[in-house]
Amino acid sequence: MQEHRKNKLSPITAKGANYGDKKELSRRNFMQTAIWGIGGLIGIGFGAPAIAYIAGPALKNQQVQAWMRLGPTSKVELGTPTFSRLPFKLKPAGS
Repeated sequence: MQEHRKNKLSPITAKGANYGDKKELSRRNFMQTAIWGIGGLIGIGFGAPAIAYIAGPALKNQQVQAWMRLGPTSKVELGTPTFSRLPFKLKPAGS
């Protein structure tokens, strides 16, 4: 009875796929591999921009901005808006 069962094994198991031998590529295995591959490409397609979006600001060269003197604090009253002119120069975009 044992000998009869060994002959009824599927081609993949009969060739010893569990023991590291090359297994036969069936339609099922091909489709499974193709779906995993396409899913991996889609994952990379969404993952790479997401990682760049999250890590991008940390990798940028940040300029330290200095405080600007507006005048004495005695001219500013608490609780009331105070108008003051700020001298500054606009830089061209991208510099």
